Amino acid sequence: MTLYDNIVQKISNNSKNIDEDKISLIAKYFVSLFELNILKDETLINSLVLKVVNELKNIIYYDNNDDKLLKELGISKKNKGLFKGNIIYINKNMEDDMIKITLFHELTHFLQRYNVDGYEECIGIMQNYKWRILMEAQTQNVAEMVYSNIFGNIKEKLEYNSEELRMLSGGTIKSNLRNYQMYDMILRKILLVLNMSIEDFIAINFNGKQSLKLFEEKLDNSYGKKVKNFIWELLDIIYS
Repeated sequence: MTLYDNIVQKISNNSKNIDEDKISLIAKYFVSLFELNILKDETLINSLVLKVVNELKNIIYYDNNDDKLLKELGISKKNKGLFKGNIIYINKNMEDDMIKITLFHELTHFLQRYNVDGYEECIGIMQNYKWRILMEAQTQNVAEMVYSNIFGNIKEKLEYNSEELRMLSGGTIKSNLRNYQMYDMILRKILLVLNMSIEDFIAINFNGKQSLKLFEEKLDNSYGKKVKNFIWELLDIIYS
């Protein structure tokens, strides 16, 4: 049985609320993470699939014109999706590629914290204060890499006006991403200072074991504490 078939079978047998099309996308997501060498350990993948089986209640495509639901979820019409109460919500009033990319983004958020033998580990960077900028940029990069691996390359660079972006007042920005473009530009400038590719950054943070600690150790060993402390101070200023 292939990795894809194994994942589909596990989720289908245990998740009654998630339909076949969404289960197929979840399975393709995990297979892509393995093929892209982001998740290298099939044992770790199996643990994450079990998290989906045991904890993910549903994936709901909602109508962005349903003001009552938006109020209940605490979001605005600008939101593309969110993960809340073990349910993934996706704005269905978008192009098909953005719906799928947003599903992969929110699924990554869902997997960013999980339990192994009674203690929590994490996939990727967690949502703690200054780290959120890097976490969202990384999460969006992973979502779009997965989408491209499944459906074909979408990495054409587009130009965005300021009113379309978060945390930018005036001007335009060019980005390969379809969301969190400003966060991604901040991440890439930091990685430029560190002489590190986005692929290397993701590989460090998706190993399933103490991601932040390993990243900090790499900064200390490769670039010294002064560079690391400068980056942390910079993120504090940006996010304050």
